[in-house]
Amino acid sequence: MQELEDLKNLTIEEIQERLDKNQKKVKITRAMTYVVDVIIIMVAFLYVFDVNFSKWLMLPAASSVSLHSCLAQLYQSRCKLKQQKIILECSAIS
Repeated sequence: MQELEDLKNLTIEEIQERLDKNQKKVKITRAMTYVVDVIIIMVAFLYVFDVNFSKWLMLPAASSVSLHSCLAQLYQSRCKLKQQKIILECSAIS
């Protein structure tokens, strides 16, 4: 709730700056998530050749879960920022 109150006090320019920073973080996190997911697929592919890497699969799987959680938070933050930007733009028009 405090985050919503903080957003109400921002200007459109400040919101746009935060949106840009958020977009950079999303791109970086998404890239890391793709790499971790590819590692998971590669390790899972080794099961076809009866190579038991179950211990090796735990770290990428845990990393993937945490990165996807981080992405969800970033997307939620972006949504709140865009909503506030639209509210400010509409109030400026009125």
